[in-house]
Amino acid sequence: MIFIWRGAGILVVVVTLAMLMAVQLGVNRALQDPTYYQTHGWPKLLAFVLSAAAVFLIDRYSDLRLGRKSPKPAPDQPPAPKPGHSLFFIPMKFWSIILLAIGVYCLFKV
Repeated sequence: MIFIWRGAGILVVVVTLAMLMAVQLGVNRALQDPTYYQTHGWPKLLAFVLSAAAVFLIDRYSDLRLGRKSPKPAPDQPPAPKPGHSLFFIPMKFWSIILLAIGVYCLFKV
């Protein structure tokens, strides 16, 4: 079995799908037009921007939490590496930029 995420990396997928669904439901309810989300790019851009912000904050929070809980190494040993968070072998800190790029692509694709 191959793991495609490490640590909290799976949250990139979960948060992005949740934001896409939430924005679609919100736009459909606000505008009373079930086809508006599919025919316009800005709702998708909004969802990806919100996802990128959430992923960035989750990554920063998890780095702070791991930094506080790491045990002190013995004086004669090098410090242990922090466990990282990644999805498809890409660190979670870069997924914010990738999500923003996907959102801009969706904006101009329509």
